[in-house]
Amino acid sequence: MTRIEPSGHIFISAKQFYDAAELIWQKTNGAVGSYVYPVIVNYALACELALKACESTTSSALVPEGALLPTAEINSTIWGHKLSKLFDTLASDTQQQLAAEFYSTVGVSLQPLLAECDGYFIKARYAWEKDNKCVFHLSGVRQLSSGLIAVVPTLGANNA
Repeated sequence: MTRIEPSGHIFISAKQFYDAAELIWQKTNGAVGSYVYPVIVNYALACELALKACESTTSSALVPEGALLPTAEINSTIWGHKLSKLFDTLASDTQQQLAAEFYSTVGVSLQPLLAECDGYFIKARYAWEKDNKCVFHLSGVRQLSSGLIAVVPTLGANNA
């Protein structure tokens, strides 16, 4: 039987990318300068993976109901890089819970931040391309990633 649960394994990856961006942020006191693209890529990838961690599948009968899934047989139920599309692909109850917890924790609505940072992961990776005219809002992607890192683990706790 396939179950859909939050994934601790995917979340750990999200947290590592977030921590890498925060390490640069702290080391530079927020004046990331020549590290701006790596910081944006890491924050944006942390957001993407945090969203993907919200719903994962496993076929293992050994996982207790309501627990975060172990590393074996885990797949996210959503794919892609556009944050708003990833969110829209989540089950409606997951969307509602995530949006409510995010607002409660961060004090701002989740969906506008997702839309603002939608293509940051791809655009910051390829910032050198001629047709890439993206303006990045570093504070927005930092706030979004920080909020998702704080909130996503509560999804598993609330299912226990």
